[in-house]
Amino acid sequence: MHLIQPGKPCPNCKRDPETYRPESRQLPPGTLLQERYVLGRALGAGGFGITYLGWDLKLERRVAVKEYFPTAFLKRETSVTLDVTCYTASGQEAYTKGREQFLREARTMAALEKIPQMVRVLDFFPEHNTAYIIMEFLEGQTLKEITQAQGPCSAQVLLPLLEPVIRAMEAMHQANIIHRDISPDNLMLLSNGTMKLMDFGCARDIQGEVTMTAMLKEGFAPYEQYSGHGQGAWSDLYSLCATIYYCLTGKVPPSAMKRGEPDPTQPAGGGTHRTTGAGPVKGAGGTGGGSVEKHGRTLWGPLRHHPGRASLDASGGLGAVEHVQTGS
Repeated sequence: MHLIQPGKPCPNCKRDPETYRPESRQLPPGTLLQERYVLGRALGAGGFGITYLGWDLKLERRVAVKEYFPTAFLKRETSVTLDVTCYTASGQEAYTKGREQFLREARTMAALEKIPQMVRVLDFFPEHNTAYIIMEFLEGQTLKEITQAQGPCSAQVLLPLLEPVIRAMEAMHQANIIHRDISPDNLMLLSNGTMKLMDFGCARDIQGEVTMTAMLKEGFAPYEQYSGHGQGAWSDLYSLCATIYYCLTGKVPPSAMKRGEPDPTQPAGGGTHRTTGAGPVKGAGGTGGGSVEKHGRTLWGPLRHHPGRASLDASGGLGAVEHVQTGS
């Protein structure tokens, strides 16, 4: 473990500890979990949980720590206690059920450690009246960061990187796990040139409850995630194709709830459909002369919310990739 030197940034997260101010709901740096994991700064937070940079005292390595923290139910004031509490007694049952499911899914995901395209789950446990998943710490850039910095990506570059991830998704679905939060900020390109799928904090067992609490990312969440009913492997495929569309165009797809409106991937004048006005996708090979409209239609097949989409799985994503790569 590297100790912080006065006046110098943290050697692990490279941030100035004097200027870091965690939110009141976030655990402060130095918090020790299970007498083993020391927390650093928060790496990210959403409606479902908080992810921290951590240090494993036993194995002396950095880890990512996912804390179960659904903001719809929980609150915490770290100046008083590190434990979380529910807003209302009526929310306690739903929260407790979700926490138990969070730990069950962590156990299932740990069994997928042999799939190299997925972030590895190293440990999981309850503490502070909530639950935690310890995952390997990844260094690289997310597809969101790359697209924001460099603009739309060539399909010839992007799709070969994603193909192993899609095959890994197929194995995940065969294990009855759906991710439910596939998006450009949950796919990371590592320094060795490989891609990994991250942040399984929203994952759910396909054979679990009929109604699943929805964690939504506008533009990437499928229609059924808004209702919490009818989710499956096809839901991840929707999010995957929306992610590919975003990387090829630099534009977030319209919300699934607006998909009854004219299809933005259809050319203007095509019946009741219209285009968003996005320009051509620049790249070599199969997509060099293609357009957002052409490849968008290929990707948008699995993105429809009609009942037939429920028959699709990750192999359908491979089919979409092959069509875009060949320009067919």
